[in-house]
Amino acid sequence: MLENKFHDFFERRASECGNNLCLTDGETGKSYTFESLNRRVNQACNLLLELGLNTGDKFATFMTNSIEFIVMYLASMKVGTLIVPLAVDMPQMKIERMFNELKIKIAITDKIRFKPLDAIRNRLNSLQEIFTIKYDNKNDLNNALSKMPEDIDNVSVSTLSTPGSLYFSSGTTGTPKGIPQSPKNLLVAAENLAAAYGFGVADTQMGILPNYHTALVTYGFWPGFCVGSNFVLFEKFSRTNFWKNIEKYRVAFVEVVPTIISMIMNPPEDISKYNISSIKFIGSGSAPLSPDLQRRFEDTFGVLIANKYGLSETEPTHFNPPQRELRKEGSIGKPLPMCEVRIVKEDGTLCISNEIGEIIMRGENVVSGYYKDSTATADAFRNGWFYTGDLGYFDKDGFYFLVDRKKDIIKRGGAIVFPNEIDQLLLSHPKVVEATAFGVPDEIYGEILKACIVLKQGSKVTPDELIEYCRQRLEGYKCPSEVYIIKEIPKTHSGKLLRRELKEMFLKGNLNGKN
Repeated sequence: MLENKFHDFFERRASECGNNLCLTDGETGKSYTFESLNRRVNQACNLLLELGLNTGDKFATFMTNSIEFIVMYLASMKVGTLIVPLAVDMPQMKIERMFNELKIKIAITDKIRFKPLDAIRNRLNSLQEIFTIKYDNKNDLNNALSKMPEDIDNVSVSTLSTPGSLYFSSGTTGTPKGIPQSPKNLLVAAENLAAAYGFGVADTQMGILPNYHTALVTYGFWPGFCVGSNFVLFEKFSRTNFWKNIEKYRVAFVEVVPTIISMIMNPPEDISKYNISSIKFIGSGSAPLSPDLQRRFEDTFGVLIANKYGLSETEPTHFNPPQRELRKEGSIGKPLPMCEVRIVKEDGTLCISNEIGEIIMRGENVVSGYYKDSTATADAFRNGWFYTGDLGYFDKDGFYFLVDRKKDIIKRGGAIVFPNEIDQLLLSHPKVVEATAFGVPDEIYGEILKACIVLKQGSKVTPDELIEYCRQRLEGYKCPSEVYIIKEIPKTHSGKLLRRELKEMFLKGNLNGKN
């Protein structure tokens, strides 16, 4: 990156890639080249500036995936406003709180979500305007964009280090934290990830994760943007059309989460009718991927999966190659070159290979801190290092393995139990599709283990059989005392399983299932 401003970087990409397709609407086929997308993004910049938004001012998107989301996202990166992507099922009470706490000035929504937003409009103190897409020209965003100039004043745009987006953490261990990402954070990681993928201009990438999930852009759009390839964006994941769309757009890569892999496998579709020779591999991140699920998927469809790791605070940092002869099963891979990674003990001393500690990292990919949260920032960002809260280890070959979240550790009678180990074992059972273990208070042992599982469609197994399955493969103190068979395990929007919520449900007596 030679430029100091994202606007200049985008201008260079538009000049170099010109008529290469950059962004395509998967539903309609409407496409933008790098050059035409840059012009549209400039119009969006001018709209934001005309509405009086300055560096650090916030606007929210409250809609499913669309081309307009990417346009406004890139515009925010150019002018230094903060786009705040909201989950589409966010309740009105939380919307009201976030809008007022963040002083959100502009909202962009779709037909379905306009009505609940408009219903509380008079209670959103800072809101100036609601724009819509696909809603019969009701203050239509595209109409407003089309009236704007296609060039912008280079003096008015922000630097590469100025944050342009404000995502919020998954909240798996408590209150979500605001994470301001800058173009530099994103581009440094994207260039490294693109090199790890080994992709080029002809390698089309497909986006199906929701726009309020950072992986949509960090694992898909940005690496393609850096190599000059096309990103085909779909409104949402469709199990029915997954393989069909890969064939239609000659897709080389798509990023998913383990939940999607499980859905595609339950039950697997006969894909012999599709020509999917374009697909090089599938990426999986955001939550631990079961080695057993990975192998079964690959054997069923003949498509390899690359396991990856990263956080919203760091962007993608680790890559485990999809090729079986190059990867290590269960590993998150090796660190990408732009990021220095260490594993440390509680006292801060370095761990040696195969010794479990907390993963910490530093590099230009790491954000500078949490949004207006000095306490959380001081706790996680120390002496130039970001403390991830994830426990792991590395082996003699430099492959890293994720063990568990630091806050999820269970201490049973003085012995340490990592619930992710129990998760992975239960997931290896041929009739289990989802599993989560968690600890609850116990007068004798301090904590004991419980587990919830979801069965594969049409499968039957008893909790006692699952407990025995664990006893045959784990030390006794690691085995759950009870297993609940439930219909669905609560998850974050990024697909992480919510142990904390299951524990709370158990303590309140609201955990319904067979036990």
